[in-house]
Amino acid sequence: MKRALRMFAVAALASAALSTAGWAQNPQAVLSWGAACPTVVHDMTFVQKSTDGSVANPYPMYIAAKNLTTSDANVGTDINLFYGRGIPDAWRFDDAGCQTGSQVSLSNNGTKACPAMKGTNPLTITNFQYYANEQPNPRMNVRLAITYDNFTPAAGVTYILWAITFDHSFSVAGPTTAGVNCGGGDLPLCIAMTDPNMPNYADVASGVLALTGTQEPFTFATPTDGYLTWNGGSNCPGAVPTVPATWGKVKGMYH
Repeated sequence: MKRALRMFAVAALASAALSTAGWAQNPQAVLSWGAACPTVVHDMTFVQKSTDGSVANPYPMYIAAKNLTTSDANVGTDINLFYGRGIPDAWRFDDAGCQTGSQVSLSNNGTKACPAMKGTNPLTITNFQYYANEQPNPRMNVRLAITYDNFTPAAGVTYILWAITFDHSFSVAGPTTAGVNCGGGDLPLCIAMTDPNMPNYADVASGVLALTGTQEPFTFATPTDGYLTWNGGSNCPGAVPTVPATWGKVKGMYH
């Protein structure tokens, strides 16, 4: 039953991907390192975990929505993040990767400063997909989708959509030692959200699902709100791949 409900949620979001809701104003998204919403930190530098435990390695980030009004009632959001190309083992948080899915945690709960944009009876679909066939520089897609009962946002409030914590306790600078650690933690990286302005990405643009079933894509108050860098990564958001992960491919992961 849960699987059927989740597939329904995916289908609902997928059917809305090519339309717009004509809302009062465009909802805006923002990505940030840290958990102190609405403070925004665009770049994060890797520090390897110390042997004495004095330096831990959880790296939180959040995805938030703003620029909403009470006219922007909704029943879900769908976020697609991409990072790569050329992904080091330290960033293989897919189940088959060096880190595995056990080293990343996901939440759509809010904070006092930034409440959650989530109605009752939420249903989620989350997935870290590694495209190994795209050699020599494969990429990663992070899918974060949620549907819920009708939710009406308040004007002027910044809402948490997702909080992600990457546990880099096994990450190291330099190469991987198989079965011991995950190398490449010191390499630069870009993590970007899909948006309607990316060529060939109209069908996977991240956005908000309106009550009518249409999707309003997220925009960004400034271009840097749409991506994050790791170790001063450059070429952002140009690091996003030119070949999109289509809705058919995404839905196929849940057959």
